[in-house]
Amino acid sequence: MEETTNKSNSEMDTDEVVVLREQIVGLEKQLGERNEELNTARQSAEELNKRLVATSTALTEAVAGYRKLILETNSDVTEDLINGESIQSISTSLSKAKNLIEKLRQKVEKDVAHSRIPIGSPGRQNPDLSGMSPREKIHYAIGGKK
Repeated sequence: MEETTNKSNSEMDTDEVVVLREQIVGLEKQLGERNEELNTARQSAEELNKRLVATSTALTEAVAGYRKLILETNSDVTEDLINGESIQSISTSLSKAKNLIEKLRQKVEKDVAHSRIPIGSPGRQNPDLSGMSPREKIHYAIGGKK
C-alpha cells in the first residue's frame, strides 16, 4: 500500500510541477508583453519630448519675432518698454507703454501750452485807465507827459 501512496504522491508532485511550469510559462509570456508595452511607452515619451523641445523652440522664435514686429511698427515705443516671455505679456507691455507715452505727450503739450511765447511782437493794447483820475485821463488824452 505504501507503494501506491508513494506513486500517488509522486504523480501528484509531477502534476503540480506541470501546472506550475504552465503558470510560469504564462507569467513569462505576460512579462514579455509588459516589457514590449513599456518599450513602446518609452519610445512614445522620447518622441513627445523631442516634439516638446521643437515646439518650445518654435514658440521662443515666434515670441522674438512678435516683439521685433511690435518694435518696428511702433516707432514711438522704446525697446526697454517692451518685455515678456509670451505674446500675451508682450502685448500687455505694449499697451502699458502706449498709455505711458500718451500721458507723457499730454503733459508735455500742457506744459508747452502754458509756456508758449507768441511769435512776433505783442499786439497793441490800450492802457488801463481805470486807476487814473479824471484829470490824468484828460492829460493822457491830449498827449501830455507827466
